[in-house]
Amino acid sequence: MKGSRWVGELPVGAVSASAYFRHVLHGLLLASLASLTACTTPVHAPHQHVVLVNHDGQSLYTDLDGDCYRDKPRFLSPESADDFKRHLAAITNAVATCTNCLGPDGTRRILIFVHGGLNTYQQSLARVNETMQEASATNFFPLFINWDSGLISSYFEHLLWVRQGTVQRVWGPVTSPLYLLADLGRTLTRAPVAWYYQLTSDLTTTARYESPNFSRRAKLQALARHSASDHQPFLSIGSDERTGASKLGYAASYAVTLPFKLVTGPLIDGLGKSAWDNMSRRTQTMFRFPEQFKRPNSTNELTIARRRTGQAAQGAVAQLMQSLHDLVTNGPPNRYSITLIGHSMGTIVANEIVRTQPDLPYADIVYMGAACSVSDFEKSVVPYLKGATNAHFYNLTLHPVAEAREAQWSLLDITPRGSLLEWIDNFLSTPRTVPERTLGKWDNVISTTALIPRDVARRARIRAFAVGPKDKMPPRTPLVHGQFSEEPFWEETFWTELQP
Repeated sequence: MKGSRWVGELPVGAVSASAYFRHVLHGLLLASLASLTACTTPVHAPHQHVVLVNHDGQSLYTDLDGDCYRDKPRFLSPESADDFKRHLAAITNAVATCTNCLGPDGTRRILIFVHGGLNTYQQSLARVNETMQEASATNFFPLFINWDSGLISSYFEHLLWVRQGTVQRVWGPVTSPLYLLADLGRTLTRAPVAWYYQLTSDLTTTARYESPNFSRRAKLQALARHSASDHQPFLSIGSDERTGASKLGYAASYAVTLPFKLVTGPLIDGLGKSAWDNMSRRTQTMFRFPEQFKRPNSTNELTIARRRTGQAAQGAVAQLMQSLHDLVTNGPPNRYSITLIGHSMGTIVANEIVRTQPDLPYADIVYMGAACSVSDFEKSVVPYLKGATNAHFYNLTLHPVAEAREAQWSLLDITPRGSLLEWIDNFLSTPRTVPERTLGKWDNVISTTALIPRDVARRARIRAFAVGPKDKMPPRTPLVHGQFSEEPFWEETFWTELQP
């Protein structure tokens, strides 16, 4: 795992949100090179452990023998309705008969993982193969929801097809120059706003969050004294262990590259927002197809509208979760438990899973660097916690200094500092209130604990990791947004252990 080059947002070690800029610059070139390459080495994922979903919410074939796409055109094409039913049956049969997923009490334990944005199909399928055996070894049946979260494809879908939530096959391409001009116009007109948020965010890294004299041992003792019966969430923030040399190095690099940051920041604000909006749209289409909301023909619109009333969701993830619901409800009571883990944008999908299937037995809901909003969490996970008295929620975040200072060294630090969540709050989204900011930032979640009801608060653990040089950090401490997926997130101790 530590040698993996695949992370939650991009396949490049410890990456940050600034990878947006690199993808904007190089996406067209990479796409052109891919189209000229005859053969590559595709990744074959185990059929019963993965559902791969495209931008329209359709499940894709992942079976492949050989090493050349053109010889196997079915790979990554939409599954037929019958084949997808057989695919779901293979998953539920594997769950129902697994022996290495049994807990001490005989409960079959399912782990569902949803990755974040900016992943290609190949990267996400490779991740399945990396993680599956290790997760299975901890008595889980791992199930991966992989989706089309590429930045370039998201932006061009916005540019060419999607208009105010609908797909326009004719007028979309015709109006695409207008949308491009609007995005470029946003880049220019919002530049002062982008600079303001960029600079104020950077300034937050100049302060320490706690006294250096507060030792780790004292911190652990203080955490241990916390009582779960207080009707308060369990809050934990790691130490700020940055050295003077580390601060000086970050400051020097920042000063040298600031002129470049003032150029790249508005570009990310102008072009990145549209890509983000469309990528967020894809978290919804995997539950209900866009075609399900197509306006009926005017000659029979009333008949079709009546027939659609109460129609079940047909997206691939909606059908997957319904299959699991049928398996669980038709089996003996307490036979199954589900651990639901989402990273980054995967938490938006996880919220929708809980909201649409509230009867499933989620034992643990684990969010890592959550890109969903606090209010979305409040409307989906909190109601489930109120009804399921044994379920627990874990919200894992970076240290606020690590969140704000994250740099993209592979781009010589010319892009704005900050994690993807920092970018979402500052550039890519337009939160109207604090609860509409991202759940995965410590500063946001610590400001909105009023939204956690007292009767469920004792089953919520909110934890920020430490920050500092890697050699001074406790084991399994993510220091940048993408590193959450490099850690053994399938191990319960990763969610529950005290953070010094």
